[in-house]
Amino acid sequence: MPLDSDLSRKRRAIECYASQIPPLERDHALTERLDANVAEQFWRLAPPPRGWELLAQQR
Repeated sequence: MPLDSDLSRKRRAIECYASQIPPLERDHALTERLDANVAEQFWRLAPPPRGWELLAQQR
């Protein structure tokens, strides 16, 4: 995955989500993480667990 390490651009993008900043500050130390230049983290999605289709059908 390509990486753009322009931190000022990243901060401007984060500022677009003003309602999310307080929870990110409180729960994830957003400012400290940005100041520390912590590497990006990505989630990898696994397929649903076996039997999931049965739960989806019960709706």
